[in-house]
Amino acid sequence: MLLVRYERKAAAAYVPHLDVLRAFTRIIRRAGLPIRYSEGYNPHMRLYFASPVPVGMKSECEYCVAESDCGADEFTARFNAVSMPGIRALAAIPVSADPNVAFIGDACEYEMTLAGAEKFKTDILSIVGKPVIITYTAKGRDVTEDVTDRIINLKMTGDTVTAILSAGLKNLRADRFAAHIIKTVTGECAVDILRKNLYNNGRDGLTLIDEYVKSRFPG
Repeated sequence: MLLVRYERKAAAAYVPHLDVLRAFTRIIRRAGLPIRYSEGYNPHMRLYFASPVPVGMKSECEYCVAESDCGADEFTARFNAVSMPGIRALAAIPVSADPNVAFIGDACEYEMTLAGAEKFKTDILSIVGKPVIITYTAKGRDVTEDVTDRIINLKMTGDTVTAILSAGLKNLRADRFAAHIIKTVTGECAVDILRKNLYNNGRDGLTLIDEYVKSRFPG
């Protein structure tokens, strides 16, 4: 069994998650990679995906668990040889069981580049430690949430805000947080968001999911 870390960039960032699932199966078939199937009337590949980024957001830390006996390096090489533009396997980690990254991922690191944000650096960084109330529309209705405790860390370099935000059950979407910064601090500006890393936020602090999985589910 393999935990595959992959990226979604360029045009692939605008592909809905269900279409990414279909693309994965086609890529695996083209690559001729060995993978186990479910049993029953309608067998399907045993692939388990972590929570995806919203459509339009780029990511370097998407995860999929594949029930395959293929070697890690061979899997990534054969996958990338026939993959679609914008989707690339970055690494594969042998695991002894499905680590269920949808539940062990407690925090995400994002790079949010906001045009002209550097001159607002003091105001943006001062968001940490203050009450943060965001409003957004979901399923046709307005939602207001207090997300103060979901902002774990915030720093800036130039126009790029690097934020570590809560994920999982207390998820704070980066696009909604960026919209809050635009609304309350910078005013209308272009924004580009890249998800960089996924962490487990345990008693030892933040641990990269890759390292957490290697220690807890050694293959």
